[in-house]
Amino acid sequence: MLAPDLPGHGEGQSVAGLSMSDYAKSLVRLCEGLPEPPVLLGHSMGGLVTQLAARRVKARALVLLAPSPPWGVTGSSIEEAITAFGVHLADPFWGSSVRPTAT
Repeated sequence: MLAPDLPGHGEGQSVAGLSMSDYAKSLVRLCEGLPEPPVLLGHSMGGLVTQLAARRVKARALVLLAPSPPWGVTGSSIEEAITAFGVHLADPFWGSSVRPTAT
């Protein structure tokens, strides 16, 4: 089993300037060097990256756990829309990094 780090996610690295496409290309390069088709598994943002990579890799299987939707895909319920609107009002998270807390 392999659990690769995405580009920019290693210690001392930065994700500045990297995109989901860059992450998918990295995963594709890893898969191309494997002796047999892999089972690709991704959760949340990794689910989106896995979907993008699966378009270019012959995978044995694809497992997605709560994958992030591609840009432009709207929520499927009113609750999702309200939550997204509330997040946008709470903080302009797209303009800065979010520092996690224990609470």
